[in-house]
Amino acid sequence: MATRRLHLARHGEADAFGELTGTGHRQADLLGERLAGLPVDTVCGTRCCPAPPRAPGRPQSTCWACR
Repeated sequence: MATRRLHLARHGEADAFGELTGTGHRQADLLGERLAGLPVDTVCGTRCCPAPPRAPGRPQSTCWACR
């Protein structure tokens, strides 16, 4: 049986408008460096998946991986 791994990451530090701060950009860079050597088949985030599929009153996900 193949091993599957799920890596969860929260966004970096952001300002009141949801934009990454300098610290948030550095956090994102560090995460990228840490994950760079790992095999990744799919990446999914809130920008492509605004709501769980079929959530009442919410748009359908446009991310193929989240459908």
